[in-house]
Amino acid sequence: SIGNLPSITAASGWSSVGVGSDYIVEVGQPLGNMYGFQVEGMYTLDDFTYDAQKGWTPNPGVADASSRLGTEGFRPGGMKLKDIIDIIESRAPLRYQDDFDNSGLQVGSPGNEVRRVLVCLDVTEAVMDEAERLGCDLVLSHHPLIFKALRQVGDATYQQRCAVRAVRSGIAVYSAHTSLDNAPHGVNHKIAELLGLERLGWLSPRPDGESGSGLVGELREELPYGEFLESVRAKFGVKALRCSRADALSPIRKVALCGGAGAFLLPQAIASGADCFVCGEFHYHDYFENAGVRLVELGHYQSEQYTQQLLRDILHEAFPTLETVLTGIDTNPIDYM
Repeated sequence: SIGNLPSITAASGWSSVGVGSDYIVEVGQPLGNMYGFQVEGMYTLDDFTYDAQKGWTPNPGVADASSRLGTEGFRPGGMKLKDIIDIIESRAPLRYQDDFDNSGLQVGSPGNEVRRVLVCLDVTEAVMDEAERLGCDLVLSHHPLIFKALRQVGDATYQQRCAVRAVRSGIAVYSAHTSLDNAPHGVNHKIAELLGLERLGWLSPRPDGESGSGLVGELREELPYGEFLESVRAKFGVKALRCSRADALSPIRKVALCGGAGAFLLPQAIASGADCFVCGEFHYHDYFENAGVRLVELGHYQSEQYTQQLLRDILHEAFPTLETVLTGIDTNPIDYM
């Protein structure tokens, strides 16, 4: 069907596609990644126009041709949630996640149809408001909605309230957390890209040889510490950095990093010979006990904010016509005065 075309999109030169209520027939050119139709009758691509914002829409007169459309008429279709999950987990397999984590499907059924996706860092009640307002069928987040087991499903916590709303509204929720943190070209690689690091290696590689926690790499050329701090602040758009005092004048070349709560990797950052360690969160005493490695603390949210674009790009690469929207809600619960 048009909502599920992997075998057809891989082919080229189709002169026709099977006849049926879920097919467009007599197609005289490759379909490409053309998702989103459920129609009845005989059509060609000339009957439709593609727009980057609206997707595929029928040309004037097509939607009114009831003799061709039958009683169902034209209606936008979608794709299965399972297809989306398969793509996400091809880039961020659940086997990559840490033992404490709960990456994966939080709410919903893999058989659900998805037409529009809302991408966010955190699932909050404001984000659920937004998903309902925009008519989204899936909320794709980095941080899991259900991190610790729910002992009840009611209205006692925001996690419970969001889960109940998702079920009532028919909105699926999927979270790619440490499965994406620890993946090649995942969250930490995005941070390294922003910092301009080269010659990357895992701070703490996994036995599988594929995944790991944190990264270490090198700047193209060394920078004075103060200049490096200004560069980091600008690239991540933070109002203020918590960082080691600028008493030491030695420049920065080798940089360790980890998005989010990565202070547990400080021993590995020290062992790597890094000049500094960029992370989302450190503990107070880490600033005393660091063997001279300067610590640069972005804030948890700020360090992972570009994960939303990473998730959007993964979906867009696989499904160009699937409508994917970045949340307009700033879910960072911390402010800086």
